[in-house]
Amino acid sequence: LSQLAENLLHQLQENFQALTEKITLRMEEMGERIDD
Repeated sequence: LSQLAENLLHQLQENFQALTEKITLRMEEMGERIDD
């Protein structure tokens, strides 16, 4: 059970990281557009 939970947690972490990176990129793009 702990191994399964560990795998799940690891997957969630990776998904969260990817999502955070996408949001950061989107924010930077929006910021650049506002500056124009």
